Amino acid sequence: MTETLAITSPWTGETALSLPLDDDSAMDAKVRQARATMEGWRRTGLDERIALLERFIEIVLQDQEEIAHAISSQMGKPLQEGRNEVGGMVSRARMMLELAPEALADRVVQRGDGIARAILRPPLGVVLDIAAWNYPLLIVINVVAPAVLAGNAVLIKHASQTAGIGRW
Repeated sequence: MTETLAITSPWTGETALSLPLDDDSAMDAKVRQARATMEGWRRTGLDERIALLERFIEIVLQDQEEIAHAISSQMGKPLQEGRNEVGGMVSRARMMLELAPEALADRVVQRGDGIARAILRPPLGVVLDIAAWNYPLLIVINVVAPAVLAGNAVLIKHASQTAGIGRW
């Protein structure tokens, strides 16, 4: 039998959402999949990574009202604060898109000794974000956007109270 997580609405005290919990083998499979995906993803260019994050922003904007309602029902923020969080997350993601080309560029450092030195920024691997419950999107984008733009794969473990937000 699959265990489930019941998310209780702070507004009503009723179950807002029930989600199946992953068992150990499902978690292992997700980590293996993230590692395998990372091998291909690390070879993509920054333009492709930027396009992916831009597409994510489009999807969020299409679903922003539904996302704001989900935030409100799962963690208890007034609806307008949920809307503000979605807007803040989009703004922050756009800022990271603007900063990425310069921030992720390799740098060649020259010294007078005739030896060229470089600062390289290769992808590191799979990043795990254990997300806070109180800003389930705004804080997550601070980890996800730079990691993905840098060519890393990301796994997110949302807080149990706001686990339903993870589907976006």
